[in-house]
Amino acid sequence: MPPRTRYRLEDVLDLQSNVAETIVREIALQVTPREAKLLAKGQPVRPEAHIEYLKAQHDNAESSPQAIELSLRHYRRAIELDPTFAPAWVGIANCHNAGSTWPSRRRRGRGMRYLGGVPRSVIRKPTLDFLRQLSRHNDREWFAAHKEEYRLAQENAIEFFDQLIAELNEHDRIETPSGKHSLYRIYNDVRFSRDKTPYNPRFAGHLARTKPMLRGGYYLWIKPGESRLGCGFAYPNPEDLKRIRLDILENHETWQRLLSSRSLEAHFGEMQGDRLATAPRGFPKDHPAIDLLRYKQFWFERPFSDREVLAPDFLAKVNRTYKSIRPFFDYMSQVLTAGKRGGAGPPLHREG
Repeated sequence: MPPRTRYRLEDVLDLQSNVAETIVREIALQVTPREAKLLAKGQPVRPEAHIEYLKAQHDNAESSPQAIELSLRHYRRAIELDPTFAPAWVGIANCHNAGSTWPSRRRRGRGMRYLGGVPRSVIRKPTLDFLRQLSRHNDREWFAAHKEEYRLAQENAIEFFDQLIAELNEHDRIETPSGKHSLYRIYNDVRFSRDKTPYNPRFAGHLARTKPMLRGGYYLWIKPGESRLGCGFAYPNPEDLKRIRLDILENHETWQRLLSSRSLEAHFGEMQGDRLATAPRGFPKDHPAIDLLRYKQFWFERPFSDREVLAPDFLAKVNRTYKSIRPFFDYMSQVLTAGKRGGAGPPLHREG
């Protein structure tokens, strides 16, 4: 056995070279001078980059499309930390090579979607645990000491939103390009707020439909004890609000039918939103749909317990809930784009 030697973490490649040299000596192989020179000294590596590399290697062991995607993220993170770390570049090349041979496939049954046999993304318990702790210790010192936990929780949220976008694009058209682009910052803007805590302990994102012809948007908040999704028209501009009210005036029976659909009521209950105390100016107070005409917002929300958020079917449940709003969204898109450049609006809801 070779003598025990202390190494710094950044000299991990030296350790690997030493092991290789020891093995060579033990099995009495002949090494050329050039090979001996290559084994003599490795280039120092940032420890954080090597940790990301090891995470990528671990994920890649599953050899599935989802695992390959996770590996790519860790390899890229390793290169951000140390652009000279050659094994990470090799890992990226291997991932792309392997990924080209993995066609996505859908397994029929209970609406569950798989990629290479790996189930859909889930929100992990450590993600909620981090947010819970951040709520209790909402200060910069604690956050700095737990930056790695935040990064892992954020990665989990990005993965979840990435796959949510993919699911929505099966039956809708989403212009938000990625989970990373969908997420709001966790840092609070305290300049004009009474709340001076530096962080907002939640992961929240907005998924935009392809504008200008597809109207409405999807929102999701992941927060311990307060998780929910929302969708609709929270702050329509004056022109859009007038168009909506004029359509209610003429087509209130269609509105009643859309809002009382079994699927919509099962997922959301009633439409929410601020309302005027009386009829809007210029509209009859005795109209059969006066309650609808008084709305200033056209909003739908659904809460989720922590148990639901952590369940394996959470992504499927969110997707089904969003899907139930599509007939309303598509009708509103027609109302708000009719007569504008581009035509009379998109076709009505198609089942995905």
